[in-house]
Amino acid sequence: MSKLVFLDLDGTIIDHGSNSIPESTKIAIDKARANGHIISLATGRPPFLISKVLSDDLHFDAIITANGRYVVYKGNILRKADIDKETVKHFIEEMAVHSIDVALLSIDDYYMVKRTDDTWEKFTEFFHLEEPNLKPEKTDFKDVLQMVMFEENHENLDLFRSHYPHLEFNISCPYGVDINTVGGMKEVGAETIRKHLNYAVEDTVAIGDGYNDISMIEHVGTGVAMGNACEPLKEAATFVTASVDDDGIYKAFKKLGLI
Repeated sequence: MSKLVFLDLDGTIIDHGSNSIPESTKIAIDKARANGHIISLATGRPPFLISKVLSDDLHFDAIITANGRYVVYKGNILRKADIDKETVKHFIEEMAVHSIDVALLSIDDYYMVKRTDDTWEKFTEFFHLEEPNLKPEKTDFKDVLQMVMFEENHENLDLFRSHYPHLEFNISCPYGVDINTVGGMKEVGAETIRKHLNYAVEDTVAIGDGYNDISMIEHVGTGVAMGNACEPLKEAATFVTASVDDDGIYKAFKKLGLI
């Protein structure tokens, strides 16, 4: 029976210790696809920040980006959920009062309108990302799929959540918080693909390591936590595989009978 498999990117496919993708992961994905399984990337990154990952030797049937807000299957857009541009404008203005920088992410851009401190640099280094463009002249905030709030201690997070109940806030790392339209996380994208392909829930699998993977892990038939995953994700998972730097994806695929 063919399975529909959703794979997180950072810390699951990418080993940030070496800033590379294990060869065993590439082999596992190719073998699983050759065996008739559908493999989907499911990342918090927007499309603009995955182009270097989607290389000639890493192949996916579907792509979920921006925590489920932009979903593509074999080149066809199945879902696109932008943040209202007036909300973006108001949010940036409020963050400026708190001296918090914000990055805006769309299909083809990643930028900031100002830089106050170096938290964005720590975020960039943590995920090994390219530097966001600086566009102080930008005033039309259309087509924004996601915002990232650069704050180290997240002490104001509950306050901001109360101010913006129509937005979803999710801590992505010690230096940043992903912000999307309200209504779930990656599981929304996973459900979009599942229904499009008419798979039963029990034939779906998700593998991840972070807080923004928990709802996806709980939503599918079989949820797998990487050995390097956060504890809440391990608790929610069906089982825990090896760490990303110890062939975790390959070992999980073998256990699941995908390869």
